[in-house]
Amino acid sequence: MIIPLGANQLWNILAEQTELEFFCPNIIKVIEWTEGKAGLIGSECRVEKHGGEVMTKRLTGAHETKRTLSFEVLEITP
Repeated sequence: MIIPLGANQLWNILAEQTELEFFCPNIIKVIEWTEGKAGLIGSECRVEKHGGEVMTKRLTGAHETKRTLSFEVLEITP
């Protein structure tokens, strides 16, 4: 998949995971932060995909220089 954004703009979106449903509309239906807030280590979010799968995950790490994010998957419902 090619996303027509600059690297810094894309990193900000991925780090906060707030606009992925707009850039991946055929995959992600909605992202809702259920505990904490977007981009904050330890925060949890619920990701609902168009196929009906729902994933709850916790942000466990972010490395801005390497531009990597780490998540712990808490629950997946098919």
